[in-house]
Amino acid sequence: YDYRYLDANALVVDFANRRVGGGCFGEGFVQEEQMVAQSADFAVRLRCHQDVMGRGSACTYQGVHIDIWWNREQAAQKNSLDINAVEDCHSQPLTIIAVDAPVMRGRGSYSKEALEMLAKKTYLVMEVGQCLAAPTILSGLLGGGAFRGNRPLILLLHLLLQPVEGSIDVQFHHPIFWSFSRFTIPQLEQRMLELADDMLLRLSAKGVSTLREALEEIFSWELVTSHDDIDIVGRYAS
Repeated sequence: YDYRYLDANALVVDFANRRVGGGCFGEGFVQEEQMVAQSADFAVRLRCHQDVMGRGSACTYQGVHIDIWWNREQAAQKNSLDINAVEDCHSQPLTIIAVDAPVMRGRGSYSKEALEMLAKKTYLVMEVGQCLAAPTILSGLLGGGAFRGNRPLILLLHLLLQPVEGSIDVQFHHPIFWSFSRFTIPQLEQRMLELADDMLLRLSAKGVSTLREALEEIFSWELVTSHDDIDIVGRYAS
């Protein structure tokens, strides 16, 4: 995320561990840990207490300022980040919403429980954004990294659940940092967008009109996980 030009009270999604903050005070330096490192407000709050989320819940932290920032290339370096690449940020006060996702490592496809959990978490993000009248929501590949979630599916759920009134600017960030296939990173990112569009068209062709109908149809596709990029370069449904 780039927080430098966000309006006050924008909603920023933390792709969280079930225990908010994850390894921020120990090992690990992926999206959530980097977000904590960028904000003294967030770090102090979590140092006092790291909340634990249930399968149908989220945690919000209001009035959080982001103090420093680094770009996508540096974020990919994790613990090898170049300290000289760190920039001052001084954001407006923001709201962070921490949501976790189903852990799909070692699974072949989504169970109904895992699919419903991902949908609930995405719904919570959009609902909180509306309740707080957030001007912008920054979200992205929730559970699409180390948790190995299906990345076109994550985008599809954001498309289905975004506020219909259009009063909130929903910005979906979809950087892919590594390729585990013969495709380049730009090719993977573009193909992911195309697959999500294709999924949306398939739901429309089926006459789906409710979230329950959408989830039942999606479950029948037997979506695979992102191991070896198979969620993008392989089949997602037969």
